[in-house]
Amino acid sequence: MAPPSPPLRLGERLVQGGRLSRPELARALAFQKRRGGRLGEVLVKLGLVPEAVVQGVLARALGVACLDLHGRRVPPAIVRLVPEELIRRRGVLPVALLSRPAGTRLLLATSEPGDAALLGEVARASRHVVTPVLASAREIRRAIERSLARPQPAESPSPRRVA
Repeated sequence: MAPPSPPLRLGERLVQGGRLSRPELARALAFQKRRGGRLGEVLVKLGLVPEAVVQGVLARALGVACLDLHGRRVPPAIVRLVPEELIRRRGVLPVALLSRPAGTRLLLATSEPGDAALLGEVARASRHVVTPVLASAREIRRAIERSLARPQPAESPSPRRVA
């Protein structure tokens, strides 16, 4: 029996799916080699593939759900399940608490759903079983800022002078 073939990488998946040409992939890989970064981010930055397409391909490859955080508001009680320091340091955001027959699970938006150390750290801090969902790092950062923004105190009106 032949050994299993290695899983296809992101660029190859996009080429096979007709979303990227081989010359475009070569251009993106050259850019990545010069400047660094993740291939998916490079493809989006160069305008070769929409971010939603990259996220969808990655989610399917990793066997996780993909979540669009654009404009999404997360209830403060959910956000507080994970310490703010951990949320900011690891670039993750708890987005929901799911009740299942097997127990409650914390749905966690992350750009690294396969990072076992990250998931374990969040599970220990939150005391919940964690289910990762893939979201773009950029959208996670924006959602973190929306979710953790401190309300500004209302300015008290300046005293009126009575003449």
